[in-house]
Amino acid sequence: MIIAVDFDGTIVEHRYPEIGREKPFAFDTLKMLQKEGHRLILWTVREDKLLEEAVDLCGQYELSGRTGGASAFLAEAEGGCVH
Repeated sequence: MIIAVDFDGTIVEHRYPEIGREKPFAFDTLKMLQKEGHRLILWTVREDKLLEEAVDLCGQYELSGRTGGASAFLAEAEGGCVH
């Protein structure tokens, strides 16, 4: 299954443009879903440096996937939440 997950307010507390504190169990749950074979999309309005910061945080938790946003933009990059 492909699962799109919002970043601000879902994985971390909403503090945009800063990155808020991690929400309890968010990264553990995403890692479990990924281990079960689900593909993740980080759905966010973040772009450029702000997107890189979110992707880097996800990478610290060994998550991988794609990014998307309200404009249905899909980015390809190396590492973090994006492959």
